[in-house]
Amino acid sequence: MGGSRASSPYLKTISGINFTFTTKGVFTTPF
Repeated sequence: MGGSRASSPYLKTISGINFTFTTKGVFTTPF
């Protein structure tokens, strides 16, 4: 249960970082 529970916020954080990184990367550098 612990793993599943941590998976939700973990994936959410990764998605947020990925989204921000991608957005910034597109405007900052062509990645």
